[in-house]
Amino acid sequence: ILEEYRVPLSHIVRHEFRPGSKASRIWQRAGDARERIARRLGTDDEDPDLLAMVESYEELQEYMCRRCYEYGKLGLRPARDSLFPNLYTFP
Repeated sequence: ILEEYRVPLSHIVRHEFRPGSKASRIWQRAGDARERIARRLGTDDEDPDLLAMVESYEELQEYMCRRCYEYGKLGLRPARDSLFPNLYTFP
């Protein structure tokens, strides 16, 4: 996604879902649980209700992350004497 949404300093933002990362382990755990629930229900992991549940959590997470970013950005001001001209700091 970072390749699609280039912003200043995006070259220093790391990929949180890289293999072995905490986020990838959490994602895997959620996927494994989805498969187990599907087996218990006698369906596959593409069951409409399971998909709706997972996709709703993903949408909620994205929404909350964007809101946190927006709130953080409201409190920022341009940094002075910075090596990075587009860097912002908290007042």
